[in-house]
Amino acid sequence: MGDLTAHSVRSDKLIAECSRALADAGPFAALVPEFRSRPQQDAMTRRVAEAIAGRSNLVVEAGTGVGKTFAYLVPAVLFGGKVVISTATRYLQDQIYEKDLPLVLEALNVAADTALLKGRSNYLCLERLEQAWRSRSLDAERSDVIERVYRWSKTAPGGDISDFDGLGEDDPLWASMTSTSENCLGAGCPKYEQCCVVKARNRALEANLVVVNHYLLLADMTLKEEGFGQLLPEVGTVIVDEAHQLGDIADQFFSTAFTSHQVMQLLHDLRGEGDEAKTPALTDASAEVTAAVKAMVQALSRLPSREATSVALKDDNAAAAQRSLAWAIGRLADALRPLEGRSEQLDNLVKRCQDLQTQFMLVLAPGDDADGGADEDTAEDEEPGTASQACARIGWYQAEANSFRFYSSPADVTPLLGEKQKLYDANWIYTSATLSLGGDFSYFLSRSGLDEGCACVALDSPFDYAEQAALYVPKNLPEPGRPGHTESVVEVAYPLLEMVQGSRGGDAGGAFFLFTSHRALKVAAEKIGGETDYTLLVQGTAPKARLIRRFRAAPGAVLLGTASFWEGVDVRGAGLRCVIIDKLPFASPADPLTRGRSALAARAGRSYFREASLPEAVIALRQGIGRLIRDEADAGVVMIGDTRLRTRNYGRVFLDSLPPMKRCSRVESLRPYLCPRSVDRRSREDGNPVNNRGEATHGKA
Repeated sequence: MGDLTAHSVRSDKLIAECSRALADAGPFAALVPEFRSRPQQDAMTRRVAEAIAGRSNLVVEAGTGVGKTFAYLVPAVLFGGKVVISTATRYLQDQIYEKDLPLVLEALNVAADTALLKGRSNYLCLERLEQAWRSRSLDAERSDVIERVYRWSKTAPGGDISDFDGLGEDDPLWASMTSTSENCLGAGCPKYEQCCVVKARNRALEANLVVVNHYLLLADMTLKEEGFGQLLPEVGTVIVDEAHQLGDIADQFFSTAFTSHQVMQLLHDLRGEGDEAKTPALTDASAEVTAAVKAMVQALSRLPSREATSVALKDDNAAAAQRSLAWAIGRLADALRPLEGRSEQLDNLVKRCQDLQTQFMLVLAPGDDADGGADEDTAEDEEPGTASQACARIGWYQAEANSFRFYSSPADVTPLLGEKQKLYDANWIYTSATLSLGGDFSYFLSRSGLDEGCACVALDSPFDYAEQAALYVPKNLPEPGRPGHTESVVEVAYPLLEMVQGSRGGDAGGAFFLFTSHRALKVAAEKIGGETDYTLLVQGTAPKARLIRRFRAAPGAVLLGTASFWEGVDVRGAGLRCVIIDKLPFASPADPLTRGRSALAARAGRSYFREASLPEAVIALRQGIGRLIRDEADAGVVMIGDTRLRTRNYGRVFLDSLPPMKRCSRVESLRPYLCPRSVDRRSREDGNPVNNRGEATHGKA
């Protein structure tokens, strides 16, 4: 009883300290302009403090504007134990570590030992940089960049290559000067003592609070990075931010891949070994591998760009290319074997080639048929069963203009996630703005491998969606998949775009047009570009960050984007008045992973649509809608060009999960939201009152 009482005292004290810190008269109010306490933020920080002090698991859905980052950072810092914070992307890592965390430490007047740890591909590999510098004459066009990176490395002890100005992460030079788990020499590297990755990992081991990303968290959980120390066994608390992405990233992480990039990078590194790699056998074998890769690219170009591996292997040309590539890689391995033992670099090349052979066999091994299964229409009335597909794997490929990737993916990552998390003596806290379906956390708990008894709390956004936002679902549109759907959505959207443009003066607002496919985006871009003079910003024409900067700087701009623009984008004020979504974001039933998982579920008497496809689509839609209202003063309209919200049974699941926006049925009634200065909000017509679930109390959407 004494221990329980002591714990209760510690927990109560931590909760009180956190609540005081985020109160109107607290330190944040003195430090952050326009800060004010929010009941939802206070509720979250109290629950997180209780979970950390009590070493219990917690799931928190915190709506937009709650201030979840401060709500978990404050108790994490004040508790003083060892904490790992994981988020979905490197961008969010940097934001937490470089902006939010320093502000929290200053407000709390606490000196914490912190570290930022990224994946190894973010850090300069001094050995590979040395090789690139020595062979820079072979790449005359980029020798100046290599020279600048070489000089920069002398004054950049951390080696985070993203700090180097003038080298994009999609630049081939990035890969040539960073390492992967395959090409890293580990303790045998001549520059191991100066290794940027080793230093970053050691720094993280010493720190009390470490910020990582989900992929690195998974890598550490599975001890996949050979030759480096462990991180999680000493952790007391793991906080997973943007937790709705954990399952998707786990899908990628636990997949086995064989890619043309891996093969060509091996040949590139082999050429870097100079005379050692210029034996006649190696020269001939390298040429044969190069030719075999090109043949595979050409064979796949005649097939669907994303399909089940079984489809490719049934094609005579692709099957022949597969046999040729397997033979060529085998011959390269034989030619490399006599060089084993001459140097660490050559030993690494031998091992990488052998690993590629193994990976190629694994991804092309006969697996579960990805054909069959039910889509959202045929499966919507099925009842789930209980069969497990934990051991099943699905083979699929992705073909592009000059490259290909073959994968073997687990049909279900849930058991893998559950097992890995239980290996560590730590409590786990998961948070995001979108984790539930109308307050039901069952899907997230299942997807993340958590026990059904895990504590869950949903905190609504403090924004007044009923006053600030309207939902418009046009009638009489073709259903998605029918001819002319995208063109019809654009036509219906024109009146909204005209309203949001206003006078095209300083008060003109902007619009996001979000699509579920690149094909639909292309159709819409051609139509809007050919029929209007709007400032049009289209995904793919410039890097994402640059498009967002241009959007913010151009009143009345219309930005067209796909998946990457559905979340993680924050545009406040009149800059964004309208979010148009072409259709409900269901994964395509033709996608090989969706089809394979659906087929496996159907064989077990379960509905993959209801278990996974529907929840994933609801969460994705909530993320897309979340781009609109980012501040208490924001206003605007969400238009969804999908009549299935009205006509299908599952439409109610979507509507019940959305913020309580007013539902408008006439275009003119949207004007006060799109041009909030032109009409007093009290005069908004046709805006049906809603209850706290977003349901109209009279009329229908």
